[in-house]
Order: sequence, then C-alpha cells, then structure tokens
Amino acid sequence: MPPVTPLSRAAQLAIAALGLCGLAGGWLIVAGRGFHHAPHRYTRATTFVDGAPAALMAALMFVLAALCAAALLQHWRAARWAQVLCGAAVLLPPLAVFLAR
Repeated sequence: MPPVTPLSRAAQLAIAALGLCGLAGGWLIVAGRGFHHAPHRYTRATTFVDGAPAALMAALMFVLAALCAAALLQHWRAARWAQVLCGAAVLLPPLAVFLAR
C-alpha cells in the first residue's frame, strides 16, 4: 500500500466547506419540502421538484456531508466510534424528520 499523503490546510478547508454546503443544501430541501429546477441556464421558468426525487437529492446531500466529516475525522486519526457517531449525527436527524412527516 502506498504511503498516504497528508492533507494540506487548504484541502481540509475545502472538504469542510463542501460538507457544510451539503448539509445546508440537504436541510434546505427538507425545510422547503423540495427544490426548484431550471431546465437550462438562460430561463426564468423553474419547475418545483418534490416527493421521491427531492428526498433522493436531500439524501445525497446528507451522505455527501457525512462522507466529508468521515474523511476529515479519518485524516485527524479519530477513533472509529467517533466517525460512526459523527455519521449518525449527520444522518439521523433528517431521517427522523422524514419519518415524522
């Protein structure tokens, strides 16, 4: 196995920013019960997407946030239980909101 190259501060910051954007995007989709989609760049007409496609997009955003958190914790050599706890802290609240609706 090749040696692991440590992440620079800029890479850690980029991963953290990506994870925070994923977390914020997922909660925006959950709070708005969907999202607006523009078919192409130069139009003002949008389509509201809700239901299963919105739930899938929110789930993808939350998984992105959990993976970013796990990557940072693994880089910082956190214990395995801390990684699992962090993943649960990111994924369980939206799951509870989804099941409560």
